[in-house]
Amino acid sequence: TTLFRSQVIIISVIAVLCGLGLAFITQSSVVRPLNDLERSALQIADGNYDSKVALTRATEIAQVGIALNTMSDAI
Repeated sequence: TTLFRSQVIIISVIAVLCGLGLAFITQSSVVRPLNDLERSALQIADGNYDSKVALTRATEIAQVGIALNTMSDAI
């Protein structure tokens, strides 16, 4: 039973580390671009129509960024 407990603890630690890794990846690929979109939208709202969103990947978030850039160009 001691060996089993040790294995369970090791597997649990590995699972927690994998979860932390996935959280970091999610933060990098979802939250950061959303923050960039928010920052650009606020700058446009303040009258800075030259504000652009840096697009790094073709995702749904990037499509919103393209729309925001198109809107700022049209104003």
